Amino acid sequence: MVQQQPTWTDHEHQFSLQEFDTFEAVEHALIKTAMAAIEPVYYVALEDPDEGFTQLRYIDLIVHLREQYGQLTNEDLNNNIKTHEYDTKWIPTQPLEQLFDQINKAIAFARGHDPITDRAALRSGLDNLEKSGVFPRAMESWNEKLDDEQTWENFKTHFTAANRERRRKLTTKQAGYHDQHQANNANTKKAPTTHSTSTMRPAPPTWPTAGPMEPNATSRTPA
Repeated sequence: MVQQQPTWTDHEHQFSLQEFDTFEAVEHALIKTAMAAIEPVYYVALEDPDEGFTQLRYIDLIVHLREQYGQLTNEDLNNNIKTHEYDTKWIPTQPLEQLFDQINKAIAFARGHDPITDRAALRSGLDNLEKSGVFPRAMESWNEKLDDEQTWENFKTHFTAANRERRRKLTTKQAGYHDQHQANNANTKKAPTTHSTSTMRPAPPTWPTAGPMEPNATSRTPA
């Protein structure tokens, strides 16, 4: 008896089943991850009275969230600019990347709604750094650049190099102060006191003295 060989159609069918199983697994993982990250109050309206969320599709969840909560108001956009760009001032003791990060977050937040241009980002960054007062030369050299060179990416590169040089000089200055301080301390130390030792001479011997002569005593001389 000759066994029927599987046709190409059978292989395609098996492959399609595998693809479907993979799709379902990914869909389930996306739904589970999204629902774990979002407060239930924002998607409870999608719950079926009988089946719960078992038939909920990921795309339906995303559309629901976008339509109900994804629209930014003018107040949201204004607060974004205020919070990320102007209210948070950079100070020289902080990493310069902190300033870049807060402006990048503002750009990302407004993207697709009221985009922040390179010029607006530059104005915010330059205003912040100018108020810090630690980049006078870097500010001058930046202003000398051509307009097409004054981009947000070039801004970060330019002032990162300037900040690296500023920190190097600050470290060198602090090291010099430390060395001078140690030298001053060494000079103010008192020299050790030396005590001279005198040679003690022995006292001269005491010789017995003759007592008073007795009366009528005569000296005798040897015969």
